[in-house]
Amino acid sequence: MSSNTKPTSTTMGYLRPDVQAALRCGLASQKIGSCHMNFCTTEYAMIYMVKGQAIYQDDQHSQVHLRGGMVWQRLPNRVHSVTCLESCSWYYVAVPGSVAELFQIAGISTLGQIAFHIGHHRSIIRRYEHIH
Repeated sequence: MSSNTKPTSTTMGYLRPDVQAALRCGLASQKIGSCHMNFCTTEYAMIYMVKGQAIYQDDQHSQVHLRGGMVWQRLPNRVHSVTCLESCSWYYVAVPGSVAELFQIAGISTLGQIAFHIGHHRSIIRRYEHIH
């Protein structure tokens, strides 16, 4: 590491108190066959699925297949359903829904693809564990 490079951390302690107050983080586990039907929240969430398989759908996305190693977005004020085809667990970071508006201002579409396969990475799981 060069002398000009500052170490980075994803732990909550390195975030400003106002940012910490806006975040909601956690680990969720769902049993096989569980279903959250017509769920709606005002938060934007980035979710990393650690294990399992599920199906997500909303008015813009029909039958999005989710599996361990995927990151998916839960968009604010959008009625959606998630059905677990297997026992599932995922880490999430949720922020006020107004953050999603910043993506649009920056030219990042939240209406396109909402799920991305990034694989299983222990470093990602550790980062979620640190803020959980």
